[in-house]
Amino acid sequence: MLIELQVVSQYDYFQRMVYGTSKLITENIKTNSITAKMAIRCRF
Repeated sequence: MLIELQVVSQYDYFQRMVYGTSKLITENIKTNSITAKMAIRCRF
């Protein structure tokens, strides 16, 4: 979950939103790839 409060200018808000979104996607990809590898190992 990503929660962002806008306090300063719109540019700063947009920049932080892009950074936060890309960070969440990257962490999710890493977590899912580890989980997928574990699931494959458990099947065989």
